[in-house]
Parts: sequence; structure tokens; C-alpha cells
Amino acid sequence: MAQPFPYTYYSCDCYDSTVGGPLSKRVSQASPTEEEEDERTFDPRNPRANYSLYPLDHLLYCEDCRQIRCPRCVVEETLNWFCPSCLFEVPSSMIKSEGNRCTRNCYNCPLCTSSMTVSSLEPPKAPTAEDAGGLAGPFFLSCPYCHWTTLDIGIEFEKHTGITQQLARIKNGGKVVPTLKERERERDKKRDAEARDESPTKGDESPPEEMEPSEIPPHEELFSNLSAFYKSQLTLTMPSNPFSPHHDINFASPSSFSRIMNLYSSASSKKQKRDKPTQMREACSILEGLVPHQPSRDLAAIETLKTHGWAHTLSPGQKSHQFSPTARFQPDIRPVPTLLRTKRGKRCRTCRHILSKPDSKITSTRYKIKLLAQNHIPRLSLRALSAPLP
Repeated sequence: MAQPFPYTYYSCDCYDSTVGGPLSKRVSQASPTEEEEDERTFDPRNPRANYSLYPLDHLLYCEDCRQIRCPRCVVEETLNWFCPSCLFEVPSSMIKSEGNRCTRNCYNCPLCTSSMTVSSLEPPKAPTAEDAGGLAGPFFLSCPYCHWTTLDIGIEFEKHTGITQQLARIKNGGKVVPTLKERERERDKKRDAEARDESPTKGDESPPEEMEPSEIPPHEELFSNLSAFYKSQLTLTMPSNPFSPHHDINFASPSSFSRIMNLYSSASSKKQKRDKPTQMREACSILEGLVPHQPSRDLAAIETLKTHGWAHTLSPGQKSHQFSPTARFQPDIRPVPTLLRTKRGKRCRTCRHILSKPDSKITSTRYKIKLLAQNHIPRLSLRALSAPLP
């Protein structure tokens, strides 16, 4: 909200405290003393002054340093993570393993980013002992703003809970996503079939046939193939010597511990000859995670544009929210998990004194500690001079 004119801004001296002046070419030139710098008048027309002027309500105060602190003078620390839709607090350990998205039933619309709700295709029935909620499946996610639903991409759910687990097992169109073991088994079968079909003669070699755009595996399967390819390459190129520096990358392994002990022992102080790691080859097929450029995919995209027009494509903002990098059109989109929010505290950058600390409860808007500058600094105001009475 804009402040009424005239208004008063307060200057923080951090905008030029960390940046020194230009080095003088002449050694005999006298440098300004600290007293001259302290007595220097603040110039509001300086281009760098825009980074130091703040309203008094936006400033904090450090009681140890006895200085005002602007947003550039503080250090933020994350206190907890929570979902803004279901208000569920997420432990920090789950953030490292599962990411900064809600893993429950909270999703946003991929078109308008509004919160989606779980709805049932069948009318509600009378509640029973088995189903206390009285909801009958199948279920789907719907947007109350733009009325987009997961039925538009052919996705239905059997239960109204555990949407994340069900969505991970369903492709667009209702096809079931194979598990990791099934993908590995299918990959081994295709690899054996390719090995049997390879011709021993080089003269009968023919260029590989292009795959149809619908036959290209999804992004998750390509990533799984690439990960398996790298693991196999590490296994093949790993040296036989267990004490080699390239043998075991894990720092908690026995070989790593023995290498560290040998570095500080006197018996093995001599330099040992290290074997050079074997050069790994690159992925060269879809089974290894590589998808070469195919003109047929571009032709299919052009035909889709001719048929449905530009309204059928995704905007840059909608495309950036999708996890698949190949999403171009509306049938390729999927619901977006809700991004988690954080509660953060603020500390002084100089002395690490706590300046602001909100309450740990998710539903609370109070602060345990909040040192406002307006409680320590006098407020200055400008007023128009009233005309003298006749």
C-alpha cells in the first residue's frame, strides 16, 4: 500500500559499508579518515541510495549492535515446512528425500494454478460401517475456477485418499505405469532381443528405424534407463584393486577408511602409482536413456497445431510447472503438487542475535520475538505549514 505524501524513509548504512572506494592511482593521495566518513551527508539522489531507503515499519532493531537492520542486514533461517492447503507440517528429513512438494492430496490446477478438490463420479450414498464417508468411486480431481478435471486427460482414482501414490502409477490416458522391477525385467528382455537380432556382418547393416512419437517411453522410464546404464558402466570400469582410490566412492566404506589411515601412516608415506580410471562410453540407445532427435515428432507436433490451433498449446508459465520437459500440449499436462511454505526467523548478520522468530504452530500468526525499529527509533513525519490566521 502506497504511503500518503509526504512520507519519510529511513536510511540504512549497509549499502556502502561492504563496498570500498576505488583504489587511487597516486600513493601520495590522502585517504579519507573515519571522522570524515561519519560526517559525510547522505545523498538521496545517489543511485545506490535506492537500496538503503525503507519505511520504518520494514526495519528491525538489533539490541546488541544498537543499529537498525534492513532486509539486507539480516540472515534468514528456516524453522519448519508446511503445506498451505492442508496445514500439515513436514519434517526437514522428508524434504531432503521427497522434495519440497506436498505428498498428500493437495494439488494445483496446471492451467490456472488454483487449488483442486477431490470429487466423485457417482452420487453420494448412505454411509455404512465400511465406508463412513459415504463416497462412492471412482474419483477425480477438479478445479473449481476453470473447471478443468483429470478426466480430460483420462485419469481416475479408486480412492479419495492417497492421491499422490495413485497418480504416480497412472499415465495420461489411464495406462498403468510399470513398477521398477517390471521396467528392469522389460529392459533386460529388450536388450537380449537386440543382442540376438544383431547381424555379425557389417555389410548388411541398415540405418535404425525411427520410432513413432507414441512409442517413445515417458520421462520416468528414460531416467530409469539412464540410471541403470550409469550403474552398469561404474560396475564395468571399477578396478579390481579394493584399495584403489577409484574403487569405492562411499566415505563410510572400509576401503575409504583404510585409505585415510594410510595417508597419515609412516609406512606408506611413499607415493604410490595410481591407476587411471577407464573411460566410460556414452549412452547410444533408448534402452540406455538416450532419445535422439526424430523428425517424425516435429511433424506430429505441426499436425497437432494445424488441427487444434495455438489455444491447444501450453504457455511458458504452464510449461515451467510441469515435471516432464517434453510437455507441449494440454493432453500432456498433469496436476501439480502444492509447493510447501516455510516459517523463517531472522538474525543479525553481524552478531547473530535473534531479531524475529515466529510461533512454531502452523495456524498461529504470532511472533515469539520481534524487535521492531519503531519501538526504538523516533518516528519522523512531515506536515504542511498551516497558514497564519488573519
